[in-house]
Amino acid sequence: FLGMIQSHQSPYPATASPFVQNLVRGLVIGLGILAGVLLSPSVALGVLSVLFILIWVNAFQLYEFTHVIVNPLGLSVALVVSGISTILARALALYSERKRLEGLMETYFEEELVPGQAGASQTESALVARLLAAKDLLAPPGMVIEGHLGSGGMSVVLSARQKASGKEVALKLLSPQLFRDEESRHRFRREAETAGSILHENVVGVIASGNRLGFLFMPYIAYERVRGPTLRALLAQEGKFSPGRAAAVSMQVLKGLAAAHEKNIVHRDVKPENVIITPEGVIKILDFGIARVAEADDGFRTSTGIVLGTPAYMAPEVVRGQLAGPAADIYAVGTMMYELITGQPPFATDNVSATLVAHLEKRAATPSEQGFEMPRALESALMSMLEKNPAERPPTA
Repeated sequence: FLGMIQSHQSPYPATASPFVQNLVRGLVIGLGILAGVLLSPSVALGVLSVLFILIWVNAFQLYEFTHVIVNPLGLSVALVVSGISTILARALALYSERKRLEGLMETYFEEELVPGQAGASQTESALVARLLAAKDLLAPPGMVIEGHLGSGGMSVVLSARQKASGKEVALKLLSPQLFRDEESRHRFRREAETAGSILHENVVGVIASGNRLGFLFMPYIAYERVRGPTLRALLAQEGKFSPGRAAAVSMQVLKGLAAAHEKNIVHRDVKPENVIITPEGVIKILDFGIARVAEADDGFRTSTGIVLGTPAYMAPEVVRGQLAGPAADIYAVGTMMYELITGQPPFATDNVSATLVAHLEKRAATPSEQGFEMPRALESALMSMLEKNPAERPPTA
């Protein structure tokens, strides 16, 4: 077919030998295949278009001033056919993977999927088993999924490893119950952006993030794997900390938050569950799932009016749905430090509404008033973080 076009339909003469023409045509076919394999379909089509134009422009110039070395029409057809065929094959493979992943997600539910609602008979172990059965699909490029680390309301965390370096990774995926909810996907992507921009010893680092299969379909975040218990687990074991130990832990948390606040990022969900202590004693803050850039914050609510955060650690301004600035994180650290020292938050009730009202109206009893001995200066610093008015709290972390 290419030979027929070259000999009968070419607008230009072909003076090069058949060997040279075939050699150049082979190089062009190779370029087309490489573009299709290595680049995304849209980018590859752009590269092929540029090559196509260059072939014809260069051939025309050569024809005007000397001779056409290689038939441009034959080269163009070779380039387009090879490149587009490769792109189509790659796009079909990608589509097939996406359908397989979508089928996997659908098996999480006994009926038609509803965002935020799972089948009643589905157990966490069954969901995890299905995830791990498709780990080849879910693993980001260059990573291997090895097992399950934990699950939360919004996400599932799997243990993974980088193939090249062997480094351990905590791979966070959006929970199957939410993978079709646009607001949840948006919050998840924002977590990747905010956490990835903070480089500090006391913040769990982001190694990579993206969307599996490139369709904004299954967002993921690869965090550095941090081994060690959370503060919640330690509190469950020990009941409470000494004031000095609680202060040392809180200072590291505040250092990590200070780094976030310098980027104008407010964590908005500081609590013992989101703080890990390594075997070396280094405190790491994790889970920026509801973090926001302070200037762009419109409160602490979703588009449906649901208040985000944990009631026991919410600052009064957050309860009111007002702007959540760095002072809200400082209040949460104060609440957490109070719990580390006394064994319970300042406003510990079984009723969520009562807890929120207490943040707004009640004065927290000082640890010394409850019989806990601690230095006055430390207690004064602690209670200053729990002031109702954000302006009366310490100005920065």
